[in-house]
Amino acid sequence: MTDLNLPPASHLTARASSWRNLFLAACSLSGTAVFCAAASAQCRYTATFIENYQCPNMPLVMGNVGRSINASGTWVGYRERCPPNFGLTTAVMGSFGDSPIELPFPSGENTARAHGINNAGVVVGFTWTCAQTATIWLPDSIIMLPPLPGGIGSIAYAVNNSLQVVGSRDLGNRRVGFIWQAGTFVDFDPGADTQCEVRDIANSGLTTGDVGSLVRGGSAFRWDGHHVDWLPPFRGGTASNGLAINDAGVVVGFTFGPVPFWGSASRATVWQSNVGQALAEFSLYKNSFARGINNRSVIIGYAVHPTNPRTMQSQVGMLWIHGEAIPLQGLVDDQFGFICADAIDINELGQILALCSNDVVGGLCILTPVAPPPQDLTGDCAVDADDLGVLLTKWGTRSPDADFNQDGVVDGGDLAVMLGAWTRGE
Repeated sequence: MTDLNLPPASHLTARASSWRNLFLAACSLSGTAVFCAAASAQCRYTATFIENYQCPNMPLVMGNVGRSINASGTWVGYRERCPPNFGLTTAVMGSFGDSPIELPFPSGENTARAHGINNAGVVVGFTWTCAQTATIWLPDSIIMLPPLPGGIGSIAYAVNNSLQVVGSRDLGNRRVGFIWQAGTFVDFDPGADTQCEVRDIANSGLTTGDVGSLVRGGSAFRWDGHHVDWLPPFRGGTASNGLAINDAGVVVGFTFGPVPFWGSASRATVWQSNVGQALAEFSLYKNSFARGINNRSVIIGYAVHPTNPRTMQSQVGMLWIHGEAIPLQGLVDDQFGFICADAIDINELGQILALCSNDVVGGLCILTPVAPPPQDLTGDCAVDADDLGVLLTKWGTRSPDADFNQDGVVDGGDLAVMLGAWTRGE
């Protein structure tokens, strides 16, 4: 096991690569006059709202709080219970387009929250009456994960398709992170007076989370149960937090520290190796947080404006594709003026669990991407330099997915078609 002492914060920057020269060269290859500039088109979504709960025999409607969505569009979260249990919560799960159902309470518990779900429908979270207990909802049973000896509580945040569960357990003056599988815990204990939260686990078995606090400073990490990679703040910030990880080990979260113009703020951050890179800002929104990433490296989260003027939405759901900041505002295909204030999680189909509203309805919804054009060879909701790179690897072949004009060969004609569908300059 790597030494778990917290590393000092350092001023680190990430080296970025550019496709610009390749793109310009490709424009000259086409033999056709092509306008190689950015267009305004981006990924589009349809919105499916999740039904809120009407309390029986009373005019109270309880909204859903979403936490995770799996590859089939099944989501989990929680909602407040109706009187006389007002103030308590119940774990809920819903399939795409169906009404949510309540998950059962373990014996003796009266409050529950679901935080994660895998592709088999196994749900994790926590339940409590007096103390939180990490809980796993299997199709036919419930497993409660015990606290550490001498501890008083536990919480589960995520589960992967190998039934590895991650979370944290209390132990006196600290919290200890864990990976649990088949009855066995592997603990991540950085020592006294530390708070360790293992917040997400990929199907590859890699996890992320953070140790420390924003007050004292702390660090995000990548952990496989044996080796720890510390993911320090960028630009000399005081703390970093890891919130999500994909199978390749790319971590997203946020860094707290100095930011030009604002003094200090939280900035959405991505760690592709062990070096943090700030994601692009959106307009005058001071704080931003990256909450999820899929295996196509599409990142989701939200940004917050510091002053909330009446003319500007105080919080807006965000996409980051190749580091470019794209507000969800205006990307939903509807005629009712949806405002999406938060993007909570994203699955491998590109569906986003989000918080949206308009003048008619509001609450949790699932945003489903409209089928991208065939020129989007990488499936990341944009026709850009990454797709150009894929096209060039198929040059001169009969690859049907890149033979857009169906003339039997991938050549300059197909390049012209791709450039005509270009959605963003690099």
